[in-house]
Amino acid sequence: MDEEKEQAELLTKIGLTAAEYKAYLRTNLAIIFFAPMVVGGILGLFLINSTLNLTVYSAFLKSRVFMMYGVFVVLDICFYLSLKRKFIRGIGI
Repeated sequence: MDEEKEQAELLTKIGLTAAEYKAYLRTNLAIIFFAPMVVGGILGLFLINSTLNLTVYSAFLKSRVFMMYGVFVVLDICFYLSLKRKFIRGIGI
């Protein structure tokens, strides 16, 4: 947090507005939160399709896996939104 505060002060001195810095922070946090989820989801989808096609209950198991992934996505979005708000408040923009 302290490094981000110093960076915010320096960037405002050279003319970056608070709205632009908030957009920068939102983008960086979104990359940190959602890039692993997207990459893991793609890899997991490939693995699930190749593994579960050999079982009789593949449709049932795939639906359960996708449901769990959906719950994870919702929880990740909620956590991102709450952390983004606290992070921006902590920096004091």
